Amino acid sequence: MKKSILVLLSIVMLFAFATGCTKRVEVQEHGETFVIPEKSKPYMEEAVKAENKVDNLEKEVTEKEETLENAKQELEETKENKADLDKLERIKNSKGKLW
Repeated sequence: MKKSILVLLSIVMLFAFATGCTKRVEVQEHGETFVIPEKSKPYMEEAVKAENKVDNLEKEVTEKEETLENAKQELEETKENKADLDKLERIKNSKGKLW
């Protein structure tokens, strides 16, 4: 009976020691402070870098979409101007005749 209690107590102590010996660091993300294990800090830094990269790519996509919309509008205006050029060509070919 004493041996089983001693074994159980030693297991509990080992578990408490193993969980308590991990170093923890405070990190700040999005205005909040978190406490994480020290070993996971490099992974968190990589995740933050990846998140920033995604944000930059989203901004780039938005800018390119705006450029595409502007190009489409310019194309439509060019098509309208081309139609006006056709009218001008017909007027030139009529040689001043009204009908």
